[in-house]
Amino acid sequence: MQDIREASNPAVSLSAMEKAFASLYFLVQRRIAHTTNFEPLLDLLSFLGLNVKEQIRVAKNATYTSDKTVQEMLYVISEVLEDDTLKELASSDHFALMFDESSDCRNVEQLALHARYLNSAGDLQVKFLKIVDVLQPEIDAIARTARSGDGDPNEAGVISLNAEVITKRVKEYIEKAGIDMQRMRGVGTDGASVMTGRKRGVVKRLKDDVPCLIGIHCTAHRLNLASSQAAKCVKDVDQFENILRQLFDFFDNSNIRTAGFLVVQKILLPEKEGGGKIDTPGKLLEPSTTRWLSVGNSVERVKKAFPDLIVTLQREGTERADARALGLNRLVTTYKFTATMLLLCDVLPHINALSKAFQKQDSDYTVVRELVKSTVTTLKSLKETDGVNMARLPEFLAIAKPGAQNPPDETHFRNNVRGRYIDALTENLQDRFNSEDCQGMSLLLSLFKPSDIQSMPACELPDYGKGTVTAAHEFFKASDVLGTLDELQQEWVSLKNYITQVSEMSDTDLIQRLCTRQALQAVYPNFSQLAKILRVIPTNTADPERTFSQMKLVKTKVRNRMVEQTLDAILRVVIQGPPLDKLPVRRVVQLWARKKNRRLTHC
Repeated sequence: MQDIREASNPAVSLSAMEKAFASLYFLVQRRIAHTTNFEPLLDLLSFLGLNVKEQIRVAKNATYTSDKTVQEMLYVISEVLEDDTLKELASSDHFALMFDESSDCRNVEQLALHARYLNSAGDLQVKFLKIVDVLQPEIDAIARTARSGDGDPNEAGVISLNAEVITKRVKEYIEKAGIDMQRMRGVGTDGASVMTGRKRGVVKRLKDDVPCLIGIHCTAHRLNLASSQAAKCVKDVDQFENILRQLFDFFDNSNIRTAGFLVVQKILLPEKEGGGKIDTPGKLLEPSTTRWLSVGNSVERVKKAFPDLIVTLQREGTERADARALGLNRLVTTYKFTATMLLLCDVLPHINALSKAFQKQDSDYTVVRELVKSTVTTLKSLKETDGVNMARLPEFLAIAKPGAQNPPDETHFRNNVRGRYIDALTENLQDRFNSEDCQGMSLLLSLFKPSDIQSMPACELPDYGKGTVTAAHEFFKASDVLGTLDELQQEWVSLKNYITQVSEMSDTDLIQRLCTRQALQAVYPNFSQLAKILRVIPTNTADPERTFSQMKLVKTKVRNRMVEQTLDAILRVVIQGPPLDKLPVRRVVQLWARKKNRRLTHC
């Protein structure tokens, strides 16, 4: 009987399957089509002397190279990676979600879920959880109703991407993953009305289940809105950005114009001081108001290629009789365009630097406050004092001659463009970042400000923060992570004294100590919990945005029939997968074997 079972279920080498899984992992991590390239890769290994393909071929019907088997192998790798993340997440006292939605190449609405939590050492972790086809369950339900004949197909339902559907998908995943929803402390979104609507938004619906939940509008999105809306407030800056888009389209729509532009750059290339040529600026960049950093990068590229741009437009206009080129040349060589270009080259790098800081995975709100204040101060100084680029205005006007030299324009620009734009930008920044997203966030930030405590007169210290501690206890009492109000007030007295004894401790330092040092957690258990809550609250939704960038590289027009499970598995490997040498290959193979009672040998 044993012989019959072994004949029908032949054993496969564990070592060979580990190599096969490693080969598949190599393909998937590099976003290479795995079902069509897995067997050719094994053939290449055979050519190089590693006979993996022959070693895993144990019978005519057990080659382990079919498309179906390769997909099963991918799903097992993904399952192991997901289980590791969920186990770590389940052991954390607090977590927050970040999610956003976007459509793939087939116009399928996808929801990207990410989590922020602290591991056992107290270190912040930001992990990809799931990509979800938001509308497919609704489509399936309507189709089942129509097929069953229980109702009128025309009245079966209207498919809509609304807050109810998104909330339903999020809660379904949380429940299926076995995550305690009551430990969720924050939700980060892009600020769209479907997410943040006060009455029926996704955050409001989740708060109905978790009252102490803190909803966050992504700081990077807020910054981009502040910048783009400030430009629209000033007519000349708005017109400049329109010309910028026209310049990009002019060259992007013609390979011949682009080639001519690059040739002019090489001809006019200046010499380096030590000899040799300076690198050419390259093609113009697309200025998109929805893509972070793009306008600043586009303006900087135009500035670097300014002489080449003017020569190219003049050449296209005269030699090719291109009226559009002549029109753009007249616009580019004005005082208004030149001065606005240099102004934005002074202003936007500060906005871009702020955006990059906000997009960091480990950023927290204590840093956000400080950076916004310093950026506003820097921008205000540019209102009266020329930046490094505006100081070169005469040099650029000489390049743009003769149309740019119109003295009356200087007074108009300084008063009605430069001043108004910087005022609008700083006011927008202060309006969007002056107050926190909700009461809970404001309370947390007020508690963890050691600089205020250290600079306070000793006579005022005993009463400082008592009301804030009471309000924080009231806000978070539903979470069941805090002790009594008396215990919290006693800890607060001791914590203030501790802060006064430690010199030069920033907000971030205090939070990090309470999250990672066991001795402090033993003395201040309640404030350690509050510090951990503040640490996991997301400041941005950059990670879901990056997931969508990867999705567009994975699910392309060539691979447009990819199903949701495959897309999710590939993205998990691409985004979350460790280096190949860190992948628990043996555990993956053993799980794969258990799923269909496959036998493994150690030979």
